[in-house]
Amino acid sequence: MTMVSYKTVSAEESVMSNLSQTGQILKYLKEHGSMTNVDMWNRRIQRGSERIRELKKEGHVIVTSHVGGSLWQYVYMGHEDDKEKKRWWKK
Repeated sequence: MTMVSYKTVSAEESVMSNLSQTGQILKYLKEHGSMTNVDMWNRRIQRGSERIRELKKEGHVIVTSHVGGSLWQYVYMGHEDDKEKKRWWKK
């Protein structure tokens, strides 16, 4: 007889596994305001800078900063169509 083991998954892990990598990044950025490439690696998101580029093409305003060495930080500023936010980046 074969034993089957089941892993208990939290609700957050379940939702995150159903999102695309780009969707996971956007959700994290909206909830926390910023994210590093190390945060992406820890969530097994591959080619994080490319996912950020995709979000920027969709109109999301994300400021990229080189922290040092191989560490990069991405700060979410909103969407370019968001009328409630001050659009300082369009000046």
